[in-house]
Order: sequence, then C-alpha cells, then structure tokens
Amino acid sequence: YSLMSTFSHEMRTPLIGVCGALRLLKGSVQTAKDKNLVLTALASAKLFTFYVNDILDYFLSLSGKLMPKMEDCNIPLVLGQISKLIKTQIIDKIKYVLDVSPSLPKVYRTDITRLTQLLLLLLTKACKYTFRGSIQMIAHAEEGQLVVMIKDTGVGIIREKVEELNNLFSARIIKRTRKQMQSSASGTKLAGLGLEICTLLSRAIGGKLKVESEINVGTTFTLTLPYDIADRRMNFGENTMEMPSLGAEERKREDIHPRIKSFLAKNSKGLILVVDDNKTNRQVLRGMLEKRNIEIIEATNGLEAIKCVEDNVAKLNLILMDIEMPIMDGIESSAIITSKYRHIPVVAVSAFCPELDESRCKKAGMREFLEKPLSNSKITALLDNYFMQY
Repeated sequence: YSLMSTFSHEMRTPLIGVCGALRLLKGSVQTAKDKNLVLTALASAKLFTFYVNDILDYFLSLSGKLMPKMEDCNIPLVLGQISKLIKTQIIDKIKYVLDVSPSLPKVYRTDITRLTQLLLLLLTKACKYTFRGSIQMIAHAEEGQLVVMIKDTGVGIIREKVEELNNLFSARIIKRTRKQMQSSASGTKLAGLGLEICTLLSRAIGGKLKVESEINVGTTFTLTLPYDIADRRMNFGENTMEMPSLGAEERKREDIHPRIKSFLAKNSKGLILVVDDNKTNRQVLRGMLEKRNIEIIEATNGLEAIKCVEDNVAKLNLILMDIEMPIMDGIESSAIITSKYRHIPVVAVSAFCPELDESRCKKAGMREFLEKPLSNSKITALLDNYFMQY
C-alpha cells in the first residue's frame, strides 16, 4: 500500500497543476469556443484524478484503512455536478437524463467523495458500452433509503455474468490472489477490478449494489443507501456543496465575503504564506489568492517556512502548508511554528491520502486538512473561516 500511496501522489501532483492552471485560464478566455475547450480539458483532468483515487481506495480497502468521511451534502446538487462531468464523456447521439425525485430530501449525510467516485465509475461503464439510446441517473427515496439507479440502453451483460456480479456485490469479503492482481494490472481483468472498486466503495458508505441486465436491451446498476438525514439545517441557497478532490463544479461564491473586505480595508492586504516544494502549485495558489487582494509569500520547504514566519510574524494571517517536502517536511515545521506562534493558523494542503495524514496534521497543531487541488469555492470558504477571526 505504501508504494501505491506514493505512486498516486506522484500521479496527482502534475494533475493538480494542470487543473489549477486551467481554472485560472478559464477566467481569462474571451470566446465561448475557447472557454468550452478549457472546461472540457478541466473535466477530463478531474475524471482522471478520480480514477487515480479509485485505485488508491482499492488498496486502502484491502489493507483495512479505507475509512469513510461523513459530511452533510445536498444530494440533488451533487448528482447534478456528477452529471456535468460525465456528459463530457458521452457521445453526441446518446441522450443523458438526470431524474431526481422532487420528494427526495436535499440534506443527506454521507461520504461525498466515495459516493461521487462510485457513481462516476458506474456512469463511465455505461458510457463505454452504450452506443445508442440513453443513459439515465435516477434518484428517489424508498422505504427510508436513498436509491440511485444508473440505467443504460447499451449492449447488456450475459446472465451468467450478471449472477457473478451480484455474488461479488453481496460477498462478505473480497480476496485477490497475486496472480489475479497481476492479470488486472496487465488489463485482462481491468473491468472486473473496476466493479470490485465499486463494491468496496459502496460498502465504505454503507450501501448495497445490484445489477440487472438483458443482452441488447441494457443494464441497470442500483445503489441503495440507508437514509441518514443531517441533523442541522443547511442554507443551500447560498452555500452549495461541492464534490471534494477534483469532482466538483466550482461554486459561484468567488466574491470576497463582506467581513473579509472589511478586514482588508482596515489592514491593507492580508498576508498568506504558501509552503510547497512544487513551483506550479505555488503559482496556481498565488493566482487564485492575488485576485482576492491577498498578498503572498512563498517557501519551498519547512525550514524556509519557519524563517518566513519569524520575519513576518506581526502581519502573517495564515499558512498553507504542504506535507511532503525536502529538507524539512510540513509536519515537523508546523509543530515548531504552532508551538511558538499559536495565533497563526496553519492549514495542511496536500495531495496525499487524508485518511492517513489528517491525524498527523492535528498532532502537529494544524487547524485542518485540505486535499489538493483547492478550487475557488474552497479558497473562498478558507478565507471566510480564517480571516473572520481577526
């Protein structure tokens, strides 16, 4: 698993740079044609990152380390965002339909990341094997459960394979031999591995999968989740939920919060220290923050970060800290900074696996863990949270 974690991090790091640069480019393109090209490239990069996360989650599950991260979300909105992503993969002659029951409660508590990964995997399979007709994502409540169906008019699955898949979905334990892992890696059983990942993801969020299919008629995958309605109310008119990692359509809350504007008016520019050994990541964060009238200083490792804090302690408002860096990593440097300067919040920003890194970050005194890439909406929420403290 350690090897796969490192591999996935190395894969995601350049992807994060691509996505960040495309987000910045999106705001400067002039024509509708160019903007559409940027959005298509961004959607493709997001989907690719989800697939990298799928592989990591598979090995996390096999090692017993896949832990759900439950949070409140707006299910109709999340399904709409997933639909926008998958539409970029559907051929023109296929009709895509999202059908969400009006009676479906909006506020739901689940692991948004895993739910998104799961539905994208199932929709991607539908896209791959559907050449005519339609692909539908249907969501409704049934007997206290959330039911999401992915229905296509594709080539279908033979009866024996349907039984095999339903046995897989209902199996208590999934085991793979070394030989099976090698065959999956070589591509001979890649489709099977994808559905194993679907099985593991559905279990991680407490759900069940089943499949029905008929040759040359189509296939329906049904995900059933126990309905866990959030206790607290959420105002989705202004604060919309987004898919974590690369799965979210960016929220429209890019304006600076009025209280942040007030803070900046009284204190000139806010000052944020960005600590990352990757130049592209620093450039992207600088571009996203400077358009919000935030001043940026940079460091390429933990040792430089400590020096920057000491030189700017009187005016520094926030530190965005990468974890894996040369010379001194983010964990060690954060522990030193937070022990001396408790008033300066340190936020971890990393492409590594949050399940494994989050506890280490908290022990080092970091306020929270944010998984790269940071979208415009995450940046806005970050500023809303920390600049309100001043």
